[in-house]
Amino acid sequence: MFDRCRCHVAQVDAMSPADRIDSAVRSLEHARSSLDARSDQEIVAALAKVFDLWRDPNSDCRRELEARLPGAAGFTSETVRAGLNVGFEPWTGDAFTRLVINELGAIPEGGRRTAVGHPLTSVVLAGSIPMPSLLSIVLPLVLRSPVLCKPASRDLVTASLVAESIHTVDPLLGDCVAIVPFEKEDTATARAFFASPCVVVTGSSETIQEVESQLGPNQTRLFYGHRVSVGAVNVAAIDAHSIASLTERLAVDVSLWDQLGCLSPIHFYLVGGSDAQIDNFASSLAAALEAHEKQCPRGEITIDAAAGISRERSNAKMRNALGHNTRVLASEGTQWTVVTEHDATLRAAPLHRFIRLSPVADTPELINTIAPMADVLAGVVLAGFAEDRAALARDLKDLGASRICEPGELQAPPLDWPRDNQPLLRAMIATGANPRANADA
Repeated sequence: MFDRCRCHVAQVDAMSPADRIDSAVRSLEHARSSLDARSDQEIVAALAKVFDLWRDPNSDCRRELEARLPGAAGFTSETVRAGLNVGFEPWTGDAFTRLVINELGAIPEGGRRTAVGHPLTSVVLAGSIPMPSLLSIVLPLVLRSPVLCKPASRDLVTASLVAESIHTVDPLLGDCVAIVPFEKEDTATARAFFASPCVVVTGSSETIQEVESQLGPNQTRLFYGHRVSVGAVNVAAIDAHSIASLTERLAVDVSLWDQLGCLSPIHFYLVGGSDAQIDNFASSLAAALEAHEKQCPRGEITIDAAAGISRERSNAKMRNALGHNTRVLASEGTQWTVVTEHDATLRAAPLHRFIRLSPVADTPELINTIAPMADVLAGVVLAGFAEDRAALARDLKDLGASRICEPGELQAPPLDWPRDNQPLLRAMIATGANPRANADA
């Protein structure tokens, strides 16, 4: 099924990185010309089939990703399978078509819109969670813009499989995607890669600043930077019969993808609870994390990551020894950690299933506590607020939260989730001539 693409990849891999970019650009320019006769309806329908393919756990691309991603990214097979099942559940072909219509308007039957993308879009992927990579590669194609893609260093698998899946569904569209891995230290290759008229980057603040310094004023850029997610629980409103179910769902939010995504919560704020209620919640969450570890073990971590977890556990125990009523509940190894803090001070987030719990008196204090992270806030999971939920959600959206949801749903955003509060397609529409030849002109 994927033999043709793999043969092409093997030939390209024999080239130098700079030659690979030049060859890919020439191929993409040729492939783009073949799209001129295609209607928008044909293109969107083909890409919708790609999403249905990835949503099917029995498809070849899903099976191969499940087999290869654990070794490439360090996740366990169980975690990859669970993460893909949850993440792809709402990503149907119909949902993709609705996204296109909502952003660009009705799809003309047999024709094409006036809104199109740039002659070429360079896409930089990051992290090791497959869903954002799929979306980043597919979206420029909706606007007839071929994609030159640098895969994430932690995941050299997903991008190629996405390209192969597109080619399986529609060979002409598949020819409009080129995967070109290279080292970021290779400045000559990077310069050629970032010469495209449109550049889409997912990465750290440092990566984005570095890319920004290489772009000219006439280039379109779309950046997705570092983000964090949190949770808020009205502990006083949670009865004893509901707490186990609640913490089981919150443990899923923490554990999926080993807490390495921008929608992985790093802190739960417990509103209005007594010390006894907070301790009960912490114990229940710890039990849920332990149960989840047995079902979906955490993957391997680096020595530095393990040291960071141990250090933050020790720091919390030291605060407790100093009389600050801090509690540490943890696995025997570093697999999971729950720390109940005496205050809501922002502290280091070691990740890899490490969650802090902090008491806050009421919702105004909750908003004031979260406000300092407004610039990097992605998602907030809410539980127990009943009639106050709508007003609290509005306040959180005003702070910058782009996703607010129920427990257990944080890692399953809809296809039209506005990452970083940006439109997914409209930002890539070409507004005029924007030649690739000299990005600094």
